[in-house]
Amino acid sequence: MAAGGSHSLALTSSGGVLGWGNNELGQLGDGSRISRSAPSPVPGLEPGVVAIVAGPGRSLARKGLILLLQVDSDDEARTAWGDLGRLYFLIDTQGLRAQRFDAARCAWQSH
Repeated sequence: MAAGGSHSLALTSSGGVLGWGNNELGQLGDGSRISRSAPSPVPGLEPGVVAIVAGPGRSLARKGLILLLQVDSDDEARTAWGDLGRLYFLIDTQGLRAQRFDAARCAWQSH
């Protein structure tokens, strides 16, 4: 499960994604801006999604990669990744099994 500002995502056992909640920015990934009160499949993702992340007005689904670490902006710690952004450190399943953390990838989200 991943919770955004006003929407949620769930990863299914088959590697699909369900989304529900506010969709005014298209954060449910279904190609519409229609909010949903019940979980609905996100088209085009099944099978193979291994990680999901949700934030205010944003969603991220990744096939073949696993989220190792998420670092958020923090006013008190005086860290900011863009305008209240986040850093995501991801690794593929083979790299994780082999503990090859030097093969991790970084993705930056800024809004």
